[in-house]
Amino acid sequence: MPLFNMFASFTRGRSSAAAPKPRLQTSGEQAFHGYGFATPELLSNLTLADYLLLPAAIFAASILSIEFAHASRFLGGLWASNAIVVAALLRHVRTLGNYGSIFLGGLAAMTLAGTIKGNSLALSGILTLANAAEIGSAVALLWLCRINALNLASFRNLLIFVAIAGGLAPFASTIICATAIGPASGVSWISMWRNWYVGHALAMIIVVPFLVSVTSRQWGMLRLRERLPEVAAIFALFFAIGVGTVYFRPTAFVVGPAILIATVRFGLIGATATTLVSALVATSFVVLGIGQPFLPLPELSSQILSLQAFLTITSFWALPTAGLLAERDRLLGDLSRANARLLTETEKKSHLVIGLRRHLSMVEENERLRLSHELHDQAGQSLIAAVLELNEIDALISGPARGRLHLVRKNMEEMGKTLHRIAWELRPPSIDELGLRKALASYIADWGERCGTDVDFHCEDTGLDEVPDEIGTTVYRVVQEGLTNIVKHAQRPSSVSVVIRRADMTLQVIIEDNGCGFDVGTAGAKLGAHRGLGLDGMRERLSLIGGTLEIESAINAGTTIFARILLDGQRPPA
Repeated sequence: MPLFNMFASFTRGRSSAAAPKPRLQTSGEQAFHGYGFATPELLSNLTLADYLLLPAAIFAASILSIEFAHASRFLGGLWASNAIVVAALLRHVRTLGNYGSIFLGGLAAMTLAGTIKGNSLALSGILTLANAAEIGSAVALLWLCRINALNLASFRNLLIFVAIAGGLAPFASTIICATAIGPASGVSWISMWRNWYVGHALAMIIVVPFLVSVTSRQWGMLRLRERLPEVAAIFALFFAIGVGTVYFRPTAFVVGPAILIATVRFGLIGATATTLVSALVATSFVVLGIGQPFLPLPELSSQILSLQAFLTITSFWALPTAGLLAERDRLLGDLSRANARLLTETEKKSHLVIGLRRHLSMVEENERLRLSHELHDQAGQSLIAAVLELNEIDALISGPARGRLHLVRKNMEEMGKTLHRIAWELRPPSIDELGLRKALASYIADWGERCGTDVDFHCEDTGLDEVPDEIGTTVYRVVQEGLTNIVKHAQRPSSVSVVIRRADMTLQVIIEDNGCGFDVGTAGAKLGAHRGLGLDGMRERLSLIGGTLEIESAINAGTTIFARILLDGQRPPA
């Protein structure tokens, strides 16, 4: 764990005051938005601790790698030092101070490790040159492709990285190493070349993504503290595979499915961590001669090469799979945020529409009130005055003209009743003067008298008159529209009832008739186009105050309308 913390510290670094100039977001920075972060992750600058930890970590990795190289007659399994330097370069801001310190400090640490382990000055110089060529070519080619630690996890960039760091970068450095070390160690040039090339390539494509991943924000997204049982199970599985492989080499084939499980569950971090563990354990077994050979090959170089080929194949499918999963997570995150924004915008627009409808409803009621007053106070009074004048003229006329005068007076009286009824329906003064309950009772009684239909009105809510004006007006209009629909479509029912009651803070209005009924599923179809318009108007009025409308009906079985309004302003349950 201390070694891991040391790796994390020198590859992550901290943001310094010398921030880079403003720039466009890279695809990697946009990807971090896909993971739900408010601000993109930025490259960092070296800190004082990094200047000390980076060379120390590279020195330790070089010592271990050189020990393995000596044990295997210079047939290296994994040369992780170059990969550590590349990971640190990709993680930090591209400045002369950062890159110069990381590059020169890393080469110095590797050279010191080689000198301590007995390398001659000439050999150390050759190896330093080879490592510098590998690191420089890898970073330069990645820079040309605009790849750094921020966007390495994408599928496309991972493929490019594998081609560059695992294919092109180790080529020249391996030739230098094989040429310099092969004759001195007694190993054939081709054996030395193929083992070192694959060893350097494997280290690049495994170690670099691993270090970049564990020092990114993705590490925090894994929530390992909440998933400790799962992490422990993964480690136990790999431990069991390692022990089993010591005594029965075919157990190594279980590594593939195990890495796939880790990749699916933990993404790129899971793929690189498990592949790295597998590479270190398997290389140790082969070099130290633990257990049975993976393949019955007599030469150590052939055994190492077969192991490296197995690890290479594993890395080639594990890393792209992790990249695809990262792309999927990013796309799902983008889709989720887009849906959230769309939902928010839809709710805002819905609130605006509801507010506009409520405003229009208030304007409509105000206009109804104005027209009601105009008809009652102006036209109605003028009509009454005209009738009174006709009464005065009646005493002055005799003969046939008097009969015609009586007919005109009767027509004007009927016109006055019509104006009074229209004014009442537009806005009954009793709603404001006498209260909603008496206004409804008066309107329902008048409607039953005009239509010749028995109608019962029951109001069980003693506090109906105290409801807000908006709710009171809506209740009145719902009853009015419901009775109007009965006149138009129920085909002269013999019985109609209107019931108003309150249950659990919900005001219920029930309008029932025993008329012809209709098929609710085809309410707007052939039973009358106006039925749908009336019901839609009722629903719209109720929706403005958080109410709902339900209809129960069947052909020849009458119709019942249920209007429910939650008095605390919340929408009642469906």
